[in-house]
Amino acid sequence: MTTGFGYEDGLPDDRLADHFSVIAADVGLATVAFGAVSPEGRVERKIPWMWASGVVERLSCVTEVIHRHGALASLQLGHGGRQVSPKVTRTAPVGPSAIAPPVHVSDTPRELSTAEAEKIVEAFVDAAVRAADAGFDVVELHGGHGYLIQQFLSAQSNQRTDRFGGAGLRERATFGRELITRVKERVPGLSLLVRINGDDLVPGGMRPDDAAAVGQIFAEAGADGLIVSGGVYGSVPWTIPVLDDPEPAFLHAAEVVKRAVAVPVVAVGGFRDPPARSLPPRRLSPRWRRRTRRPWTPPSAAVGR
Repeated sequence: MTTGFGYEDGLPDDRLADHFSVIAADVGLATVAFGAVSPEGRVERKIPWMWASGVVERLSCVTEVIHRHGALASLQLGHGGRQVSPKVTRTAPVGPSAIAPPVHVSDTPRELSTAEAEKIVEAFVDAAVRAADAGFDVVELHGGHGYLIQQFLSAQSNQRTDRFGGAGLRERATFGRELITRVKERVPGLSLLVRINGDDLVPGGMRPDDAAAVGQIFAEAGADGLIVSGGVYGSVPWTIPVLDDPEPAFLHAAEVVKRAVAVPVVAVGGFRDPPARSLPPRRLSPRWRRRTRRPWTPPSAAVGR
């Protein structure tokens, strides 16, 4: 998750390095999130700006700290698409189609032209090159949680008729597939993980079987591994597990994806005890119900059912 601190104008400061000097101890992989690949894709203010002058040098200080503890360093790369606030970006949001997200961000995005979508693909690639230059061993493309890569995947948010759209999931996966292929071409020595949604947890969204199909497509394109999460801005209470939520949140979806691919699959969602496979399916915590503006009922076929 993003830290909410440790950056000034998109450049890491000493506080971020201090943070990773603590959390990188006794782990195999430490991930810096959410590296925005272009200005209009920023989801928060306190995150890496991968286009900024000096970002490679400043991120190098963070990877040095992580490596000092014996861990590998990973950088998450993403673009918020329609799920960005103009208060953060100072510009109107963009997306695959001019369809507003269900909650949190009310602005209707401007539909990206084919050329603009291709430019964002190259922005991801350039960001991956900079990540490698900064000493990261791994990049994680954020293709879940309703951000831009996932927006292209979903029929609910992608109603395009160009080569980045289509009625089938394989056609809508073109944006993510080309992005993966281009990153592997430019930085073949960099390990590439892709975070996908195992379940969008909204009506009409992606389901675990869809995620399995996406996992196959992305693995064929060159992804070295998949991280299976879930939820979009319309299902935020499930996307971010809190401490009193039972674990595991998205294990069932990860298992469905794992059966379909040969690459490693990472399950996420509030794991505090790795052997917790026998725990009951996760239910929405009362605390989250109090924090939402209106009662929120998860879909009947929620993850873990």
